[in-house]
Amino acid sequence: MKFKLILGVCLLGLSVQAELDGIRVAKPQRQDFSETVRWYGQVVNRNQTKVVALGTGRVESIVAKEGAFVKKGDLLLTIGGELIDSYKAISKARISALEERIKQNQKMVTIQQKAVEQKLAKYETLVTAENEGTRLGAELESARQELKQLNLICEIHASVAGVFADRRVAIGQRVQLGDVLGTILPDVSLRIRATLFPKVGTPLKGKIVTIERFGKGSIICVLPQVTAEGATMVWIEAEKTGLKPGQVVSGSVLLAEHQQVLAVPSGAVVYDDAGQAYLFLKTVKGYEKRAVKTGLISKGWIEITSGLAEKDKLVVQGAYELFHKNFNQLYKVVD
Repeated sequence: MKFKLILGVCLLGLSVQAELDGIRVAKPQRQDFSETVRWYGQVVNRNQTKVVALGTGRVESIVAKEGAFVKKGDLLLTIGGELIDSYKAISKARISALEERIKQNQKMVTIQQKAVEQKLAKYETLVTAENEGTRLGAELESARQELKQLNLICEIHASVAGVFADRRVAIGQRVQLGDVLGTILPDVSLRIRATLFPKVGTPLKGKIVTIERFGKGSIICVLPQVTAEGATMVWIEAEKTGLKPGQVVSGSVLLAEHQQVLAVPSGAVVYDDAGQAYLFLKTVKGYEKRAVKTGLISKGWIEITSGLAEKDKLVVQGAYELFHKNFNQLYKVVD
């Protein structure tokens, strides 16, 4: 009987020693943590400028390619046809005739001025010639403006800088006054409509985002509605241009950043059924199971926000064995 008792004590000692051999202790470290979440979105344009036909005619040429960036004033396409060509021919002939009449009038005014000086003609005759010159000049200016308007009808230029998109006409197609020929998407109005899955209650407006292959940006608006999958919807504004409407992009949002905070290896933290986190600390009295609060997690490390001091020694290997294998029977516990 005594032999059996001694053997039992020896076996218990061997069991305790085996448990001790699987435990490693270390101090916590200082680490930098950052919390990010992935987002996915599409480039859209909030504003657009319509390109419309300024008259009736036929599309003769298309200069700007769809999807190309155009500057303000760039030629987009030309419109012609028999009707416009005949109007332009009439307008040019009228201008030419008026220019000739003005030359003849100027000669007449010069002759009348000399005749008045030599008292060979009345002053009223000179005034009449000068008035006729003024009238012809006004008529010539009107004819030139008319031709200018015809040229504007024929040449459609970009009214703003941006991407020429949604072209609706082809060469040879007839168009009417006011028909929409396409649109220009101003570069400055591009935004990214994105979805992401942050923690509930996480503030997002103003957060810095990374746009893969396009640098950085920021969240300028958080929409009140969510998608059918429960994703949060936001508007992202890029710092640099280069994005194109309809382009699919992705990246990450920096939600939080903690520098040089206390951290432990993830294997050092154990959780009970209620989700409470614990560490096992080595003390002069034995191993102490201590409740702690955790923060961010990164690359195998967990931030400890309370319950741990920098000088503490904690179990970094074997914590779950202590937690689950009759800890109270094998070790001194300080709760």
